[in-house]
Amino acid sequence: MKTNSARQRKGRFLRLLRLHSGGFSLVELVVVIALMGIVSAIAVMHLRNNPLPVRVRAAAKKMVSDIQYAQDLAISTGRTVKVILDVERNRYFLKWGNDTFVENILGSGAFLIDFDDANFKGVTLTGTQLEGNILEFNSLGVPVSGGEEIQHETRVAELNAQVQIYITPYTGRLRIQY
Repeated sequence: MKTNSARQRKGRFLRLLRLHSGGFSLVELVVVIALMGIVSAIAVMHLRNNPLPVRVRAAAKKMVSDIQYAQDLAISTGRTVKVILDVERNRYFLKWGNDTFVENILGSGAFLIDFDDANFKGVTLTGTQLEGNILEFNSLGVPVSGGEEIQHETRVAELNAQVQIYITPYTGRLRIQY
């Protein structure tokens, strides 16, 4: 037969177990928050010290997205769409086959991307392997350069002489090489 004090001790022990079994202590929580703060500070400093590579990658992804849009537009409308790379002025734009500008889907005039604006400051369009710096998509979405279908993987654009965008024949699949 257990005494009253033994029952009380067992009861207190079980209550203590219940109190400490379901969470983190304040010390553990403070340590985790401090570690997260240190890692975040390092990440922000890294991005702040390397903004140009980040902008170049963003510009490459934007360009790929816009080229895919041009291909989709050609297929959906049954019309030729041109991506014209103006290397001298550091920009590119979209035109229909009849050389009228494709309207920007946001309704702000012609579809024109200028790498000299604030979003892409420091990004430079440094070259292309396209004849006349023009990539066309016919009504089937097949990539064309110089009036003929592209027959082998071709560099569409190079940004800052370090990031290249390539297009594959027939499908128009795009690839970024960093």
